[in-house]
Amino acid sequence: MLNLNAVLFLVCRYYQSMFDNTDNLNMLYPPNLTPEEQLNHVTDTAKSLAEVATMVARALFVQAGGEPSQTSSIKADELMVSRMLYSFLVSSNNSWLQDFVATEALSHLSNKTANFYISVEQQISLPTYLVQSLLANLTGSTVNVTQEDCRNQRENKDDKDSKHLYSYFWAQGAAPPNSTEREGFCVRSTVRWSKAISPAFELNDYTSSNYSTWTESRWKEIKGRIFLVASHDLEVNVSLRTTHIGGEVSWQALQ
Repeated sequence: MLNLNAVLFLVCRYYQSMFDNTDNLNMLYPPNLTPEEQLNHVTDTAKSLAEVATMVARALFVQAGGEPSQTSSIKADELMVSRMLYSFLVSSNNSWLQDFVATEALSHLSNKTANFYISVEQQISLPTYLVQSLLANLTGSTVNVTQEDCRNQRENKDDKDSKHLYSYFWAQGAAPPNSTEREGFCVRSTVRWSKAISPAFELNDYTSSNYSTWTESRWKEIKGRIFLVASHDLEVNVSLRTTHIGGEVSWQALQ
């Protein structure tokens, strides 16, 4: 059982909401910076998070049996933390992420804050793609295989076992100097993702007492109707309408 001497409780009031943004997290950039300069600028928020990450990592290292004298070499990279914050909260379509995200995820990169909405089944959120790519690149390794073998989850045509141990994805890589062609590479890691779907849905047993079920509301269309309020003069105006019916005259007041 993990027994830390100090436990930190980090509370984010805007977790997974549209207010989980740079303003509410006090991510401030100096004025007149280009997007590339903002990407590589270490904010005070990034420094604070890096300090917390460093302390937690050192505590876990000791609890796992590491020598306390070696903890000084464990330090979170402030620039990487700042780049991750920028990618999630400002723009995922940046030069840093473009180098190592999976090619199939490129179309999901955008120049705005990532959509943190978590869908039950209908969509895969951008943060899912980003976290998968980040973890794979930080914990995995580059293997010298073809793009075809990489996409087929193997290291050669005769490889039948690696797909059960590792996951492979082809990153588009960076473009060499004086070139526009990116040099892709294959990343092998133990990072995997799966749909958070209840077995009750796969079995079509929605009244199951063995598996939990959950639903989400879907807003297919949003409409609005605007009613104009007439002027005061028009509201108090009474019009008379006369109608001749069978030789009689009747009138009706309309307001």
